[in-house]
Amino acid sequence: MDLTKKLPAEIENSFPDYALYPSKNCAIGFITRGCHKVCEFCLVPVKEGVVKQVASFEQFVPPGQRNVMLLDDNLLSYYDADTILKTIIQRGYAVNFSQSLDISYLSENNLELLKKVDSRNSKFTKRIVKVQAAISAWRKHGRHKRLAEAATYFNHIRKKRRFFDPLDISRPDWSRRG
Repeated sequence: MDLTKKLPAEIENSFPDYALYPSKNCAIGFITRGCHKVCEFCLVPVKEGVVKQVASFEQFVPPGQRNVMLLDDNLLSYYDADTILKTIIQRGYAVNFSQSLDISYLSENNLELLKKVDSRNSKFTKRIVKVQAAISAWRKHGRHKRLAEAATYFNHIRKKRRFFDPLDISRPDWSRRG
């Protein structure tokens, strides 16, 4: 597999032809691509590089579409993720985070924003509101303990809202990611 191959810009940046999809109940696309981590099992950092914004909602969400499936690998690790979350809230999008939200990048700010996001399951039939119960534990303790408690909590509800429990949370460099 040649990891250096990329789609031509005119294809990569084309508005999706939703007529090709059997279900047209949501827009599907990336706002960011890449990952800062270098997990030995993952090709994302090699193929896509560090996290960067690659599109805006206008580039893949048709006018009038409220349901958005984000395919971003690691949205919370993007330095301006709060602005993206604010845009989701302001536009009233119902969003399915189809990949994951890495809890090692949770902050008070983005956690408060995530509470306001209309987060949905992959079929957009159920609202997911399980973040609320983790807020009090998040605020009570220091960062390391908050992160460990959040990891435990979000693993428990993993099927409801996909948060990535970093396998290397005990590594000495975990704090550089927050």
